[in-house]
Amino acid sequence: MEKLNIGIHHLHNVLRWAVLIAGVWAIYKAYIGVTKKRNWDQGDNKAGMWLILFCHLQLVLGFVLYFSIGYNSVFSNMADAMKDPERRFWGVEHIFGMIIAVGMIQYGRIASKKQVVI
Repeated sequence: MEKLNIGIHHLHNVLRWAVLIAGVWAIYKAYIGVTKKRNWDQGDNKAGMWLILFCHLQLVLGFVLYFSIGYNSVFSNMADAMKDPERRFWGVEHIFGMIIAVGMIQYGRIASKKQVVI
C-alpha cells in the first residue's frame, strides 16, 4: 500500500504542472477570443476540456491521498488539529481550497461555453 501511495503522490505532484499549463493555455485562448472577437471554436473547447480533465483527475488523486494517508483523521480531534499548522493546512485548508478552485474552474468553463460574442 505504501508504494501505491508514493506512486499516487508522485503523479499528483507531476499533474499540478499539467493543470498549470492547461490553465494558462485555456486563459490565453479565451483572451485571444475576446480581444479578437472570435466565435467559440473547437480549439477553445479542447483547451477547456484538457483543463477540466486535469483538474478533475488531480482532485480524484487528492481525495485518494487524503483518505489513504489519513488526513481525514483531523476531524476526529478538530481542536488539536487546528493548533498544528501543518495538520490544519493539509487536513483542512488545502483540500477545501482545491475543491473550491476546481468548482470555480468548472463554472468558468460552463459559463464561457454559453457566452455569446457580439
